[in-house]
Amino acid sequence: MTPRLKTEAVPALMILASWLFVAHHWGRLPDQIPVHWGLSGTPDAFAPKVPGVFMIPAIGTMLTLTMMAWPAFAPRSSARETLLGVFQVLKVAISAFFCVLTYLVLQADVSPGHTLTMSAITTLVGILFVILGDRLPKIRPNGWLGIRTPWTLAHPEVWERTHRQMGKWFVFSGLLIVLATVSSARTQVVVLIVAVLGVSGGSLIVSISEYRKVQG
Repeated sequence: MTPRLKTEAVPALMILASWLFVAHHWGRLPDQIPVHWGLSGTPDAFAPKVPGVFMIPAIGTMLTLTMMAWPAFAPRSSARETLLGVFQVLKVAISAFFCVLTYLVLQADVSPGHTLTMSAITTLVGILFVILGDRLPKIRPNGWLGIRTPWTLAHPEVWERTHRQMGKWFVFSGLLIVLATVSSARTQVVVLIVAVLGVSGGSLIVSISEYRKVQG
């Protein structure tokens, strides 16, 4: 097996598993399946089995294949090799995320009451945040990936400082999201929203603050 095939094996298997889950559940799926769930985990919106059942695995497949194809189109640069390593981790994380999400939703689709456990979803999101936080400090300035604000793009040191700090923010937010799974579904959603807004706003605030420090 070539090195390229080895690096693509896990995300490719995750994609395959997602579609095998669909095939396995197909005969038990009702003609109308849930496509949205309320805070209680009960469905509040339905759609026809086709194309509804294909949406989540299709999104995961497109994202993973896009990341697989990236090296063929990315220009040579000093950041390219570093990005290849980051992309490899993200490919595995994102393909696994959508694979597990596909399975959870399919299980809800065929179960009595079609209940979807909110804590399982928030746990997946929290783990993804932690993985992203771990990778952020390793991303060098580039035109593809990272916290790309006018201030991080203006100075390599601002880029490095911002990604190092926001990596910690992402990890902390991810752990907070996971810890929130022991609370009510409403609390989990609030924590998730606060975490997303926190890292979004934090990226802007930190990049401005670091730029001012660098500029003296």
